[in-house]
Amino acid sequence: MKLKLTRNSAKDLGLIWYENQAWEVENFLNKVGLNIEGDLDLRGSELESLPSGLKVGGNLDLGGCESLKSLPSGLQVGGNLLLWGSKSLKSLPADLEVGGSLDLHGCKSLEALPSGLQVGGNLNLWDCKSLKSLPSGLQVGGNLNLTSFTSLESLPPDLKVGGNLDLGGCKSLKSLPSGLEVGGNLVLWGCKSLKSLPSGLKVGGYLNLVGCTSLKSLPQDLKTGGLRSGSKLY
Repeated sequence: MKLKLTRNSAKDLGLIWYENQAWEVENFLNKVGLNIEGDLDLRGSELESLPSGLKVGGNLDLGGCESLKSLPSGLQVGGNLLLWGSKSLKSLPADLEVGGSLDLHGCKSLEALPSGLQVGGNLNLWDCKSLKSLPSGLQVGGNLNLTSFTSLESLPPDLKVGGNLDLGGCKSLKSLPSGLEVGGNLVLWGCKSLKSLPSGLKVGGYLNLVGCTSLKSLPQDLKTGGLRSGSKLY
């Protein structure tokens, strides 16, 4: 009897599931080519690298690829790029393009992000324990998750976030850049080292300052849709 493969059974056999077919990892890209119009699901595979010039029109799922050490130059992803749990990944290519969201949570070896990185959707950096700072020119169209980024002391001066900026639990954060604009909510709960907010700060949603025990005052020109704090501020 011929075994009928499904997405799950293909994964169990170490195969790639693409367009309702199972492919061997070693020769997949040789057969399909470097320009893929739809989604590419490589989740949980044992790949260590990908070929230079790869372009994926939809989503590229590399979640749980624990052996993945690098991404190729020229990589373009029209949808979401999912790299959660890629524990061996240390850096991203300088010319990376991501039209959707970029999920890097749990990339514990990631040491740096490329300067000028632009992400059309959300950027998730939760539990990136080796990452010490953010690059200049970083632009995030959706939400930026930096929850419990305990080594982070400051943000780049030209940071732009279209959605929510979550800095909750960033205990070492000492300052925010002047002129920072956040389209959604700005969450700063538990930022115990933060002593002041910059002039010109604009927050489209609410501003959460609960647990900011070193913060004693607010800038007079602060613009926000609402304020949450655990103490009286002036």
